[in-house]
Amino acid sequence: MKVKANLFVEGASGKILIKYGQGGLSLPSIYASDDRTLKDHLTDVLVGLGIGDVVDDDIVLYNFDDVVDGEHIIFVTFKVRTRAGSVPEHLNYKFLTLSALKDSLDKFENPYDSFVTRLYILNPYN
Repeated sequence: MKVKANLFVEGASGKILIKYGQGGLSLPSIYASDDRTLKDHLTDVLVGLGIGDVVDDDIVLYNFDDVVDGEHIIFVTFKVRTRAGSVPEHLNYKFLTLSALKDSLDKFENPYDSFVTRLYILNPYN
């Protein structure tokens, strides 16, 4: 069984943090391991991005889904609020508006990232 957790990091102006990569766009994500909790993984990702102002109340479960594709894969998506408006440029992450995300849904590397982003655009308060 695999557990993949995506993050919607919502900045101060309501923009969402997206990674620009060789294969396309992606959400900040982690693949959980057995020796650490999801909260530990989330903390590492956020601190690695230079976002240190998040507390427990800023992290909310947004979506949960699972599929069986040769093995059981669990997709968990969290919404994280921060006051940060940018991250270091060398990380290839940028904050995008929801309208810019809507125009870029076909550029996501992972189809599930595109799917959950479409859900977020339709209802960010799910």
